[in-house]
Amino acid sequence: MTRTVKVKCHIDKKNILLVNSLVDSYEGLGIVRTLDSAKGNVVIYSTDTVYEKLIKVLDELNKSGIGITDVRTEFSEEVDNW
Repeated sequence: MTRTVKVKCHIDKKNILLVNSLVDSYEGLGIVRTLDSAKGNVVIYSTDTVYEKLIKVLDELNKSGIGITDVRTEFSEEVDNW
Protein backbone atom coordinates (compact mmCIF):
# COMPACT_ATOMS: atom_id res chain seq x y z
CA MET A 1 0.00 0.00 0.00
CA THR A 2 1.35 3.40 -0.99
CA ARG A 3 1.73 5.81 1.90
CA THR A 4 1.64 9.57 1.90
CA VAL A 5 4.88 11.39 2.67
CA LYS A 6 4.83 14.98 3.84
CA VAL A 7 8.00 16.86 2.94
CA LYS A 8 8.20 20.04 4.99
CA CYS A 9 10.71 22.73 4.15
CA HIS A 10 11.49 26.43 4.11
CA ILE A 11 11.75 28.11 0.73
CA ASP A 12 12.81 31.71 0.14
CA LYS A 13 9.41 33.36 -0.18
CA LYS A 14 10.30 34.92 -3.53
CA ASN A 15 10.88 31.38 -4.91
CA ILE A 16 7.78 29.55 -3.63
CA LEU A 17 5.88 29.95 -6.91
CA LEU A 18 8.91 28.82 -8.91
CA VAL A 19 9.35 25.67 -6.80
CA ASN A 20 5.60 25.01 -7.02
CA SER A 21 5.75 25.24 -10.82
CA LEU A 22 8.84 23.04 -11.06
CA VAL A 23 7.41 20.31 -8.82
CA ASP A 24 4.14 20.44 -10.77
CA SER A 25 6.09 19.94 -14.00
CA TYR A 26 7.31 16.59 -12.66
CA GLU A 27 3.88 14.97 -12.84
CA GLY A 28 3.24 12.68 -9.89
CA LEU A 29 6.20 13.93 -7.84
CA GLY A 30 4.17 15.91 -5.33
CA ILE A 31 1.61 18.55 -4.53
CA VAL A 32 2.94 21.80 -3.07
CA ARG A 33 1.00 23.66 -0.40
CA THR A 34 2.15 26.87 1.25
CA LEU A 35 1.63 26.86 5.00
CA ASP A 36 2.93 30.39 5.67
CA SER A 37 4.08 32.44 2.68
CA ALA A 38 5.60 35.20 4.81
CA LYS A 39 7.90 32.69 6.52
CA GLY A 40 8.37 30.43 3.50
CA ASN A 41 6.91 27.37 5.22
CA VAL A 42 5.84 24.82 2.64
CA VAL A 43 4.66 21.22 2.65
CA ILE A 44 4.86 18.97 -0.37
CA TYR A 45 2.62 15.90 -0.33
CA SER A 46 4.28 12.97 -2.08
CA THR A 47 4.25 9.19 -1.86
CA ASP A 48 6.68 6.67 -0.45
CA THR A 49 7.41 5.49 -4.00
CA VAL A 50 8.69 8.85 -5.33
CA TYR A 51 9.57 11.09 -2.38
CA GLU A 52 13.29 10.28 -2.66
CA LYS A 53 13.26 11.77 -6.18
CA LEU A 54 11.51 14.83 -4.74
CA ILE A 55 14.24 15.20 -2.10
CA LYS A 56 16.88 15.03 -4.85
CA VAL A 57 15.08 17.70 -6.88
CA LEU A 58 14.82 19.98 -3.82
CA ASP A 59 18.52 19.42 -3.06
CA GLU A 60 19.53 20.31 -6.63
CA LEU A 61 17.33 23.41 -6.57
CA ASN A 62 18.94 24.48 -3.31
CA LYS A 63 22.42 23.96 -4.80
CA SER A 64 21.40 26.17 -7.73
CA GLY A 65 20.58 29.03 -5.35
CA ILE A 66 16.80 28.69 -4.93
CA GLY A 67 17.11 28.65 -1.13
CA ILE A 68 15.44 25.50 0.20
CA THR A 69 16.33 24.60 3.78
CA ASP A 70 15.17 22.55 6.74
CA VAL A 71 13.83 19.68 4.61
CA ARG A 72 12.05 17.09 6.78
CA THR A 73 9.93 14.08 5.89
CA GLU A 74 7.01 12.49 7.69
CA PHE A 75 5.20 9.32 6.66
CA SER A 76 1.48 9.54 7.31
CA GLU A 77 -1.90 8.32 6.30
CA GLU A 78 -3.57 11.34 7.87
CA VAL A 79 -2.62 14.05 5.39
CA ASP A 80 -4.89 16.63 7.00
CA ASN A 81 -3.36 16.13 10.44
CA TRP A 82 -0.29 18.26 10.81
